Amino acid sequence: MHIDNLKYEEENYEGLNKNIKTKVSSVEDSILKREHYSIGKSKFLEFYMSEDYENYIIQYNGDILKALEPISYARGYAAGQSYFAAIAVRKGKLQELLKAVPQITNIEKSYPFTLSDLKIVNEGSSMKVFTKKPEFLNGEGVIVGVIGTGIDYLSDRFMTQDGRSRVLTIWDQTIQRGPTPETLRYGTVFSKDKIQEAIRLKKQGGDPYTIVSHKDETGHGTAIAGIMGATNLGPEDEIASIAHKCEFAIVKLKEAKKSTLEINGVSEELTNIYESTDVAAAIEYLALLQERLNKPMVVYLPIQSNCGGHDGQTAIERHIDIYNMRRGFVVTCNTGNEGDTATHTSGILAQKGDVGKVSVEIGEKENKFCLSIWITRPDKISMEIISPTGEKLEKIQVPKLDEGQIEIKLGESTIVIQYFIQEQSGGEQVIILMMKNIKGGIWQLNLIGEVVVNGRYDVWMHQRHLLKGNSRFVNPDPYTTLTIPSSGRNILCTGYYDGKDTTLLAESGRGYTRDGRIKPTVVIGGTNILTTGLNNSNIITSGSTVAGAILTGAVALLLQWGIVNKNDTNLYASKIYTYLIRGTIKKEGVIHPNPDWGYGILTCEELFKNLGRLPDNIILGESLNYFKSITLENMYFNIPYEVYKRLII
Repeated sequence: MHIDNLKYEEENYEGLNKNIKTKVSSVEDSILKREHYSIGKSKFLEFYMSEDYENYIIQYNGDILKALEPISYARGYAAGQSYFAAIAVRKGKLQELLKAVPQITNIEKSYPFTLSDLKIVNEGSSMKVFTKKPEFLNGEGVIVGVIGTGIDYLSDRFMTQDGRSRVLTIWDQTIQRGPTPETLRYGTVFSKDKIQEAIRLKKQGGDPYTIVSHKDETGHGTAIAGIMGATNLGPEDEIASIAHKCEFAIVKLKEAKKSTLEINGVSEELTNIYESTDVAAAIEYLALLQERLNKPMVVYLPIQSNCGGHDGQTAIERHIDIYNMRRGFVVTCNTGNEGDTATHTSGILAQKGDVGKVSVEIGEKENKFCLSIWITRPDKISMEIISPTGEKLEKIQVPKLDEGQIEIKLGESTIVIQYFIQEQSGGEQVIILMMKNIKGGIWQLNLIGEVVVNGRYDVWMHQRHLLKGNSRFVNPDPYTTLTIPSSGRNILCTGYYDGKDTTLLAESGRGYTRDGRIKPTVVIGGTNILTTGLNNSNIITSGSTVAGAILTGAVALLLQWGIVNKNDTNLYASKIYTYLIRGTIKKEGVIHPNPDWGYGILTCEELFKNLGRLPDNIILGESLNYFKSITLENMYFNIPYEVYKRLII
């Protein structure tokens, strides 16, 4: 069941210059004054970490903690008055809980996330992206948060020239034996003093991990931090990061529970999978740190998921949105690398009785498989499923499931069909197919229009990392392949292109969002970038993660220019969004914005050339008038309004 875990007024960015301070300050007050609490803290953590319990995020009204007190099979954690809560429920007890606690208005599974792509390549590096950056902008006074695999805190790249660490804090969710954060109290927080003590011990020949046992085993987080803020070690050093005097705040995510993978139809043999409840806790931890230190902060989320409607309404995206409305706190990401993975398809049902035929090739190695089908009310569909051997699941009137689920046997396979309404976005409908003991081959899914007004449907399978073999849609749609959380309303995101020949990489996640907003915001060269690896090594990297790291570094410089240097102290994500748009150059012969290139190619030269030249009347962010509907010769179109304004029809 989909969740709206936030209670906030959706922003109409038209005229935002005039009223953003008032709207944001009220949201800030509610965040800053809240207290963090949980019902039966020790029990909640016991349940939250246990494989016998499933993790969810809920939207609620009233006193949710009081409502949970008599419930023996569930525990929760709530963040003050944000109307967001994480709960852990004993397996098989979810429906009983929903009946017993009417204060729960929406609920969403803890979704699986994977790391955005970062490859080590054996090619020469390109430093063009960092050229012509103002010398006085170096990230000083700005905190860069990274949520992912951690950091090699012992690397000289993350110290000042006199050996002081620039890592302010590390919350390692995987280590359960030290001081915990003030949010969800698990994992271990290592302070800057402890990190510095570990560095001193290493220099004396001792074992630093006896003091700070945190490690980045994969190097993913270390490479990201190197792009954004590695220290140059001297005249012969080729490393040139964007914000080399920034400070770092690191969160290492724990792996998702097996029970989380199970309820999302993911094979348990896979690794490097994270879950949205832990990501939400990481965002909250860093937001509270920024509040306490009173320094501007940009947080990078180099993770991706295909779970959700790609319309900004998942729990994690709305969680990010409320924090991204605070002055001096910005969350960034990339659009992922699902553009050419054939994990999305779509179609139009023009009238009642039309059939949308969705062919899915499921790999022989798959044991579990998940599909999510998104349509818009008041549309209604029925559905037929045909197995590779011709066994047929006859017509099912999906809305008759009434926000519940049914389980059906089809040959040797078991198919669980779940139907939910996403109330917070005006009634989007999602049908989730959970397939177990699945047989490999071509499966046919027929979507039959029963009531057709909008007619569009979108279908996603999990992101490529969570699939085995060549599972894919036979007729994929490469658009609306941007991954979550990049479809969020306030998050800044980038696609990526090949820096050698300025061609968009096929794997770069494309827009627009399913509700027609313009994403990606910008695109950035994400190939052959020199950064730091583990143990002070130098590596050359490419991937969507790289482009996002460059975007994050650029935002850090904007925060320094605006807030630290007092050129624009009222710097919010929405205004940074506008600065980024003005910092783009356009692809020759291409109309911008578009779902491939967004508003254009971000360059440091153009970005900083335009600082201080922002017209007072420029529109910040994106209009909520997402679509313009037109009819031409009996054909119906929905065109993003920002694009429609540029057309002459």
